[in-house]
Amino acid sequence: MAGNYGGNSLPTTPISGDTLWSGRLTTYANWECTKIVGTLATANFTYEGTVYPINTDSAGNSSIDMLIKPSKLTAIPYGVWFACYECGCSGSMTGTASASSVTYVGAAVYAPTIIGSGGLNS
Repeated sequence: MAGNYGGNSLPTTPISGDTLWSGRLTTYANWECTKIVGTLATANFTYEGTVYPINTDSAGNSSIDMLIKPSKLTAIPYGVWFACYECGCSGSMTGTASASSVTYVGAAVYAPTIIGSGGLNS
């Protein structure tokens, strides 16, 4: 699963299954995960009551791409780690913008898009 899912989804943070389980309602309540990686032959996790086995063989780790919320884990994950990101959207946005539709002052990443007055201007 590639792409930016909003919030601080890039880059993701690796979190062990037991750590995510213990903090699913507190520390990681506003986080989301995009990948689950198995590290043991019998790796699995339970999400909303469904058990998802991750078939890991001696050749290395296997993974599942799936967007999950840690609060919806319903059993302690076994032999897995999760690639997650904070998604509370409470981080401050930096940069400034002027109130002009003609010029823009500030970091280019936050440039506004203004539609109207003869077309798309940004």
